[in-house]
Amino acid sequence: MNGMHLETILGLITDREVAATHRAGQLHAQISALTDELTLLDGELADLATTRSTLQTFAADEFTADDPTVTSSAYQQILGVLRTTPDGMRAKDICRALNIEPLPKHVEGAP
Repeated sequence: MNGMHLETILGLITDREVAATHRAGQLHAQISALTDELTLLDGELADLATTRSTLQTFAADEFTADDPTVTSSAYQQILGVLRTTPDGMRAKDICRALNIEPLPKHVEGAP
């Protein structure tokens, strides 16, 4: 009879092991999917930071403290380019659209 109890207990352990292995596989898949999504979002955030930095660099000389309502021609050009693409653009593509060489100082994020 003791052998029967041992087999029952071992069967329960096996059942739990199978269930835990299945759930662990599901969690690993979720982690992988979330990691991929996070990688994409981190890239998008880096692109946005680079674009912000580039816009600030291009427009910095054009804004005046005397009349902050005056929008610079460089800023207007950048906005004009951005209006052509509803999904946004990378800094490198904005430079190319404005016939500006996409130098690292214009297309790489600030440290």
